[in-house]
Amino acid sequence: MRAYLRAKCAQLEIELNRLQDYIGQQERDATHPVLVSDLKDHLCQMQRLCRRLSAIAENPDAALLKRAHMYLRDYAYLQTSLRVWYLPACFYETDTDRQFGRIIRHLNSRLGVTPMEDLIVSHGRFFTTFPGILRAPIFYVPFAQHQSLGDLPALYHEVGHIVYQHNPLFATELQAVVITHYSELARRTSPIPSVQQEERLKALSWCVQYWNWRKAIRIQELFCDIFAANVVGPAFIFSWIDLVMRQAGEPYQYSECDEHPPDGFRATTCFQALPAACRDAPLVEWMQQVFTQYVSGKLQRRDPVPYAMLCSTELMEKLVNKVSEHLERIGVPVYAGPIPDQSQAQDFADVLDLEGLLNAAVVKLLADPNGYNSWESEMVRRLYAALPTA
Repeated sequence: MRAYLRAKCAQLEIELNRLQDYIGQQERDATHPVLVSDLKDHLCQMQRLCRRLSAIAENPDAALLKRAHMYLRDYAYLQTSLRVWYLPACFYETDTDRQFGRIIRHLNSRLGVTPMEDLIVSHGRFFTTFPGILRAPIFYVPFAQHQSLGDLPALYHEVGHIVYQHNPLFATELQAVVITHYSELARRTSPIPSVQQEERLKALSWCVQYWNWRKAIRIQELFCDIFAANVVGPAFIFSWIDLVMRQAGEPYQYSECDEHPPDGFRATTCFQALPAACRDAPLVEWMQQVFTQYVSGKLQRRDPVPYAMLCSTELMEKLVNKVSEHLERIGVPVYAGPIPDQSQAQDFADVLDLEGLLNAAVVKLLADPNGYNSWESEMVRRLYAALPTA
């Protein structure tokens, strides 16, 4: 083990010197000063870990070898953050990516509830965020997204991850909602044989494990859906349903390996989370009909744990209510509408009202598909012209 540590430390020293050079290049570039400051801090942590590993390699105390594994794990996390995520995003960020970053900065300014001071954009995959550094996350966006308003509501879901991780109380309280929900179900008596009752209790316990898997990532995903539905309103629902139907998945199936809850449950949650001002709007009723038609005939599997137990309406309502309480407490602006009509969408004036613009885009697309291309191009042009440059 000590021979391995000596060799490994020599290898790490080479890597650390190279990383220092790469971070130095980014510092001289001066595009992301906040991010570079945090990357330098990451590098310092890695250097400290390397020194500790080197000291253990020369220490005869066998008990310290166990600590070496912990140091190697911590080093690997920081190494991945730098080499797999942040530095590639920095070096491959294009002028177009930086321009799109202006939209995210504007969105962040409108919300006023995230710790973001800097950000970096990387194109080539569907909307994803890597908030390894909360005040300077990476946003991954689809290629050519800078030319389109389509799919843009999904960006709010990704911002939701930043908000969620910046407020650890959210995770604690939402997990408590889940545990309490299933504990209450377990206490409810029912006239069934003891063997069936035992299986029911096992199923309820499994549901808790499902929702708490991997630091309750599925609860976090639901939070982000609820957040986006609150902030963007119907435009997010339209974007979400569009994505689900494009993927043509099974809305009522769940997987133990998928970090996302079933699509059917997510869709129902989004509709429930819509602000009251637009919940009964004709556009929303139409979207509900479209989704109902899509899921009709798609049967729930006979899984060991019933879908109705895992994804009940009662649980959904409890989670939506709790998230809505949190969003109101931290001052998240809720989409108040009204949803633009066709005339208002055609002549939409305040392009910096990004949430209003995205809802206008849905109205325009549905009312005038043939005229949408030129309308969208003009709106995107006006949006970039109006955005702050810094």
